[in-house]
Amino acid sequence: MMFDYNVIRSKRKTLSVSVSSDNIITVRCPDTMSDALIDDFINSKSEWLFRVIAENNVKRADCEDIINFKEIYVGGNKVPLIFSDRNKIVENAVCVKDISSVKKTFIKFLSADLIAFAKQISIETGLRA
Repeated sequence: MMFDYNVIRSKRKTLSVSVSSDNIITVRCPDTMSDALIDDFINSKSEWLFRVIAENNVKRADCEDIINFKEIYVGGNKVPLIFSDRNKIVENAVCVKDISSVKKTFIKFLSADLIAFAKQISIETGLRA
């Protein structure tokens, strides 16, 4: 066996394999399918599995600072994510009290920019909001 994988058996007729972003391989198969047939299926998909796992590793490496809560995207740019005593977005960083505050902070600080942008567009196009 080249890969470790989880098997989910159910009342189904088809066989499928998926790879999560964490490279966890899951096989979904009929209740009655033998382990040998599952192994054969996984071996037949080995080239695809190696490719997907390699792609996931590249994505994880590119986003490691985001996954580890060191950086975050604001307006398409990566900026540091700083844990502090206040929730705020400044020009070159996002400051939050804890991880659960990130969404709230974005909504609070970016909603004013969105409203201003919508007003500007409505003026430029002659439309009213």
